[in-house]
Amino acid sequence: MPAKPIKRGIKCWMLCDSRSGYLANFEVYLGLDSSNVEHGLAYNVVMRLT
Repeated sequence: MPAKPIKRGIKCWMLCDSRSGYLANFEVYLGLDSSNVEHGLAYNVVMRLT
């Protein structure tokens, strides 16, 4: 996105309970992970956190 005001940032993935809001697992996204690209980023994050 060329008009984006901040080009870089930190992305955090969190696994939380929807009723209590309890944080069960947390991961800071550090960029492209080329070790397992067959399913995609969203699938890999969900599998790592659960």
